[in-house]
Parts: sequence; C-alpha cells; structure tokens
Amino acid sequence: MISVTIGNGVTSIGSYAFKYCFSLKSIAIPESVTSIGSHAFMSCSADIIWSGTPTIRVIGYYAFAHYSGTSITIPDSVTYIENNAFEWCIHLTSVTIGNGVTYIGKEAFNPCFVLTSITIPDSVTSIGANAFGIVLCINKVYYGGTAEDWANISIGYDNTNLTSATRYYYSETQPTDDGNYWHYVDGKIVEW
Repeated sequence: MISVTIGNGVTSIGSYAFKYCFSLKSIAIPESVTSIGSHAFMSCSADIIWSGTPTIRVIGYYAFAHYSGTSITIPDSVTYIENNAFEWCIHLTSVTIGNGVTYIGKEAFNPCFVLTSITIPDSVTSIGANAFGIVLCINKVYYGGTAEDWANISIGYDNTNLTSATRYYYSETQPTDDGNYWHYVDGKIVEW
C-alpha cells in the first residue's frame, strides 16, 4: 500500500491525477490546494487527510466517483460540489458537507446505496436533480438551519429519498417545541 503527501504550495490537483490508484492507502492534501479536478480520485480507496486549514473551493466532476471509503467530511472552505462528484460511492455510510457549500450538483451522490445519514449546512441554496436519487438507506438528514431555511432550498427532481428522510434541524439550546433537533457535543452529532 502506498501513501502520498502532496507538497505544500500545490494549488490544484489535476483531472485524472490519481484515477484507478487502487493501492493508494492515504493521501494528505495541504491547505494550499484550492481545487480538485474531474476524475482526480476516481476509484481510489485512499483515506483523504486534509492537512492544516483547507482552502479548497471546488470539487470537480466525478472527482471521487467510485471512491470506496465509508465516510467523508467535505471541508468548510468548499463552496461548490460539481455534478457526479461522488457518484457510485457504494460504500459511503455517512457524509458531512462543510458549512461553505452552496451548491450540490446533479447526481452528486447517486447512487450511494448504503448512505444512511447526511449533514447539510444552511449555506446550501441548491441541490441538483437526482443528487441523492438512488440513496435507498438514507433515513436521517441533519440540517444546519431551520424548517423555513430548508423550504427555501431549490431541490431538483428525483431527490425523494432525501426529502422523505427524517429531518433534524440544528439548535444550540434544547428546544421547547416539538420536533426533531440536533446539536454537536464534542464534535459529534447528538439529537435533542
């Protein structure tokens, strides 16, 4: 198995850079990287380690398609997840989308058969068509805003698995009204 550390100062990981690197065990991405090109980690099994404070802004088309990891946390610096970015990640069980993401592209997580929970920040304004189309196991969505905020998201067609899952809204303090709410305790999601 091979581990790779990308040198500090590298600003972009090009398209197809690590595609089909089946023996890659881990890859450390420095904070200088601001973009990941299309197909960059397609079919990789490597653990992705974000070094320092990530500054990455865009995750390209098919960048992590067929990725075989079981969970992924997208850094807060990311604003845009391109179409098909995590397509066919059939081993993913949980995804945490960073607090800067505004757009989740079409078919971004389609299909991810065993994805059971996803954390979506209130920064998201648009979710593309079929982004969570064949995510049959998803049962919990932890949303960083209110029900009113959720209603303002533009959600494309074929996202029924996302919209029909049990939704929890973020609350720093224990709510006094009925409903589903969540907060963080020591960096972990805890339901109220």
